[in-house]
Amino acid sequence: MSARLTRRQAEALELVAQGLTDRQIAERLIISPRTASSHVADAMTALDAATRAHAVYLYFVVHRQAEGQADTLKKSSI
Repeated sequence: MSARLTRRQAEALELVAQGLTDRQIAERLIISPRTASSHVADAMTALDAATRAHAVYLYFVVHRQAEGQADTLKKSSI
């Protein structure tokens, strides 16, 4: 998976992981509920996730782990 999420998509998924609804995400990020919903939906599409829970799993377990490995490779090549 090579999906890159925007900063807002990642922030929205982090809040989904805390159990927040789109309305609560909107309040935290100071955006409209529709925009919050769009960020979550776009992240799900980018990660090819079927559900919010699946998106959270893919983001935290797969996507961020892959980013960490890439950072490790960059540091070891310096």
